[in-house]
Amino acid sequence: MSLLRRLWLSVLLAMFAVLLGTWAVSIATSRLYLQQQLLAQGADAAVSLAMSISQQGDDPAMAETLVNALFDSGHFQQVRYTDVKGQVVVDRNRGTVQPGADVPAWFTHLLPLQATPGEALVSNGWQQAGRVRVIASTQYAYVALWRGTLLLGALLALTGLLWGMGITALVRWLRRPLKHMADQADAVGNGQFHTIEEPRVTELRSMARALNRMVARVHAMFTEQAAQIRRLHAEATRDPVSRLPNREFFMGALRNALDDEAEDPAGGLLLLRVGNLMALNRQIGRERADRWLAAVAKALSGVLPAEGDRVLARLNGADFAYLWPGGSAAERAELARRAHAAVLSLQDARDGDLSSAFAPPASGFAPLPTGFGALPSDFGTLAIGEPAPGAPASGWTDAGARLPAAQVDVAHGHWHRGESPGEVMARLDAALMQAEGAVRGIAEAAEPGSEVPVIGESGWDNLLQQALQEQRFTLVFYPVCQTDGRLIHHEAMLRMTPPPDAPEGSALLSAGQFMPAALRLGWVQECDLIATRLALDSLQRQPGPLAVNLSPRSLLEPSFLPRLDTLLRSHPAECNWLSFELSERGLEEHVDALAMLAQVLARHGCRLGVEHFGRQLALLPRLHELQLHYLKIDGSFVASVESSEGYRRLVQAMVEVARGLGVEAYAEQVSSAGQWRALAGLGIGGVTGPAVTRYLNR
Repeated sequence: MSLLRRLWLSVLLAMFAVLLGTWAVSIATSRLYLQQQLLAQGADAAVSLAMSISQQGDDPAMAETLVNALFDSGHFQQVRYTDVKGQVVVDRNRGTVQPGADVPAWFTHLLPLQATPGEALVSNGWQQAGRVRVIASTQYAYVALWRGTLLLGALLALTGLLWGMGITALVRWLRRPLKHMADQADAVGNGQFHTIEEPRVTELRSMARALNRMVARVHAMFTEQAAQIRRLHAEATRDPVSRLPNREFFMGALRNALDDEAEDPAGGLLLLRVGNLMALNRQIGRERADRWLAAVAKALSGVLPAEGDRVLARLNGADFAYLWPGGSAAERAELARRAHAAVLSLQDARDGDLSSAFAPPASGFAPLPTGFGALPSDFGTLAIGEPAPGAPASGWTDAGARLPAAQVDVAHGHWHRGESPGEVMARLDAALMQAEGAVRGIAEAAEPGSEVPVIGESGWDNLLQQALQEQRFTLVFYPVCQTDGRLIHHEAMLRMTPPPDAPEGSALLSAGQFMPAALRLGWVQECDLIATRLALDSLQRQPGPLAVNLSPRSLLEPSFLPRLDTLLRSHPAECNWLSFELSERGLEEHVDALAMLAQVLARHGCRLGVEHFGRQLALLPRLHELQLHYLKIDGSFVASVESSEGYRRLVQAMVEVARGLGVEAYAEQVSSAGQWRALAGLGIGGVTGPAVTRYLNR
């Protein structure tokens, strides 16, 4: 209960007590006054009757006439005349007096009136002839007392009502400035800064003045940010940085496309996110980052035409969306690939020059094999710096500019007329989470009406929290072998087991399904620690070389490395068997944290590796400084190594560079015996993938 409400109730209770007490005192006073009036009436009537009888002498008949005349007036309950001997000469009595029809019986019982008798002496000359006793009737007194009580009660009730209304108005008057101050504080929390009028109450005026000063100071601190927000909101349909349609315009276009009356029955939707926008802001400043976003918009406009009903928009930050009616699955995949490559191509040409990536470091190592020659024709879609097909030259960078490696995630999917925008965006957002954890950064959303469940962020959050609390995780193991078939180690992959209430036969959830949500929701650190603990428990039961995957995002959590250090310290015997792998994707942004991880692993005798390697080749010398033990070349380079001379030269160059740095090079996602033989001829140190699993299980 609020303070003002308590004050209001206390005042009302006090007012009620005062009015009730006033009413009671007034009634008691009126009752006493009426009793005195009854006494006076009886005494006056007795004196008057005695004098009248005395004037008539000793005449009983006349005395009776006078007594009857007084009694018949109706104002007296009893009139009695007795002689000097005490014998009754005349006695008129009404018996029990009824207070009247208007006066309730309970009132007479609650407030009884006692009429004191009035007496006077009757004389005959100088001698006493008798005594007169008169008792006034209480009937009219009860009526007067009842009516007075009602009138006084009504008056006091009216007074109380007016008083209560006045108190209520006063409380509301006090509450209004307090509400204004509370609203002002809430508005500050919502990023709105406004002053309020100072109330006339002295105590509240000082508080309002202090709040206004605070708001003015806070407003001054956020003037620049508020100005930017106002500029963004001032744009009705265009984003001021990219000059593309904004989110509101795009969502309106999506609603129109999904309307039941829309012309096209189906179409495609693409979401693109550049994940390192904050790093760009920190490194090159906001102005140049805005120019870079404008360059992204220009590059996307070159590969994603926005004519007719096709809409290319910037949703927010570094999120872009593309909507188009019609189109096949192949067209969606091609547009997603082009958009992905177009953004990657915005790096400065020198930053993407592969020759610099393969240049020998100061420490020296084996040079590239001669005749490295041209790269594969489609390598531009995989390596930063090669222009995307059809992507215009951006021309935005200053001379000598160097950007951090772009992290681009693309999701594409299909929509049908009649769906809700929320359903469509939920599918694409789920696919975008998959793309954030995918090696190539591209994922396809589930088709409308498919049996694949689409779980929103809140659903994933609840599912991950429950799984972490119940420790519903397990490991599955995949072999990594030397080219002659001898085992190097097993790669332990984390899986989430279904909840107890899940239908019988429910499958395990792979890391590719739940780790993107864990990355976005901040649970990846807990998942990595659980994977490490399960691997250590497995090594206690059966020692042998084992590798655990970690997310580079976990390295940014301040508590991760201390907790990992404590966990490894508790299993010293198993650490010598253990290796840790991190994906190359996004590793450049976390290389300093990776150095700290390398120190922790070296202290416990663990090995360190990098998987999905091949897109940030310039990072390799730095990884050597961090005591990297091995790297796994990404499967996208391995897939065509059997048939493409360009990919063979590229893989061989990577192997030679790694060998010169003293780092083992393995190949992942080896799917056929032909790829295995080709990789063995290129000097690869180890292989993993479906072909290896089939070989060991035969």
